[in-house]
Amino acid sequence: MELHKEIASWLSKFKLIPPNSKALSINSEIEDLVAIIRDGVVLCQVSSIDLYINHTNINIVISSLFDFQV
Repeated sequence: MELHKEIASWLSKFKLIPPNSKALSINSEIEDLVAIIRDGVVLCQVSSIDLYINHTNINIVISSLFDFQV
């Protein structure tokens, strides 16, 4: 599974994006996920979830997404 689809799935499991989000469709592209998280609202919600996340891995994912030019 492509990384952007895994991220969208994870966000959906925690109800941070709606189940009908374009980022969850079979034909989704990374641009669909970037469009959802670009304004920072979802990322702020993610930071409020009390889970242990490997700091290095999440930084790599976030950096990869924001370095992507839409």
